[in-house]
Amino acid sequence: MIELNVWMISGIIFVTQIFFIYFRTLNMIHTADKDWKKAILSGWGVGITWLVTISLGVTAMINLQWQPVMAFLIAGAIGTYIGIITTK
Repeated sequence: MIELNVWMISGIIFVTQIFFIYFRTLNMIHTADKDWKKAILSGWGVGITWLVTISLGVTAMINLQWQPVMAFLIAGAIGTYIGIITTK
């Protein structure tokens, strides 16, 4: 297994968490609109980014690393903001 330093893990979590929240917002919109093709594609984005973020985040929590947890929280807020302003 490849060993990544805590700051690299934080960066990966930051980016994937923004994309996760964005894809989740899109998925909810497409599902509500009953646009099944876009809902499926955005659902794949949700699934992939969720797996990456959660697997790295759980490992960080087990190892008591605060940086990835902060990246998770900050990126979640940014992703929510981006998801809302780009879908108006």
